[in-house]
Amino acid sequence: DAFPTLRAYARLLVSSIGTTNESEVRQFLGRASPKLVVVTYHSLGVLADAIAAAGARVDMICFDEAHHVDAPKVAATARAIVTASDRAYYFTATPTRALREQVGKEHEIAYPLSEAIGDGVCNAWDLHVMLVRDRDRHLSALEAAALAYFKTGRNRILLKCGLAESEGRMGHRRRAIDFRTVDAAEAFQRVRDEFYPSAKLPSIRVEAIVSKTAPEARDRILKTDFDGTPSGSVFLVAFCATLTEGVDTKAANMLVLVDAPETPSTLVQLMGRVQRKPYQADIPRGAVLLLTFLSADAYVDADLET
Repeated sequence: DAFPTLRAYARLLVSSIGTTNESEVRQFLGRASPKLVVVTYHSLGVLADAIAAAGARVDMICFDEAHHVDAPKVAATARAIVTASDRAYYFTATPTRALREQVGKEHEIAYPLSEAIGDGVCNAWDLHVMLVRDRDRHLSALEAAALAYFKTGRNRILLKCGLAESEGRMGHRRRAIDFRTVDAAEAFQRVRDEFYPSAKLPSIRVEAIVSKTAPEARDRILKTDFDGTPSGSVFLVAFCATLTEGVDTKAANMLVLVDAPETPSTLVQLMGRVQRKPYQADIPRGAVLLLTFLSADAYVDADLET
């Protein structure tokens, strides 16, 4: 209701094609009927060239995840399409300074997360910070996920981590994705026996999504298997930094961050993985577990309980 122009265009009967061939796109743009073109940032140049070649005007251009329009490979192309458009709308949870300057303060519409949660658009979440002193014990990614599960009961877990053993900023080393060599059930049982001896062990499934994972396999994991995880079972999907915005699921209720986010924007994008929800659906709050690895030498006398 806040965007009547968008609603009007959304009601148009749309004819569509699936191609990245510039000549075919140009022919499509030349048709007299109303048109809606959906394009990725990767193929934005094809659309820009077709618009220029056809001498077409665009009634409206909408950029989703609009923080990408400032990327070096996208900026010039995006500006060319905006120049050929009567209206431009930018949607992003993490607007860049350059984007805000381009849009202008007077045209900026803020939609706070708290308001989105109240409207039933986004899910509420709790943040848990776990301090780990590397001299005390080696905490693996699976053990962190197990602790998160037994603490919160959240069973559809997204685990963001690096793809190999890595060295933290304070010099400690830890295995990021030991599930490739360590049995998940053993890790969960070890945590249960040490911290939650009266808890019931769940059935566990672990999958990894990397940049080379085929789209059909990714969809099967996330939209079929992961989303349908029943209570009493745990489904853990590990993903790397390249998929921060590429993990598309509305069913995740736990996010475990093994590697500290490098920027506030990265943290916001990652937390968005557990804020999604079907509109006005009644689902439990999400949870975010942030692991903080402390140097034993620097914090040898620290009381981690307080």
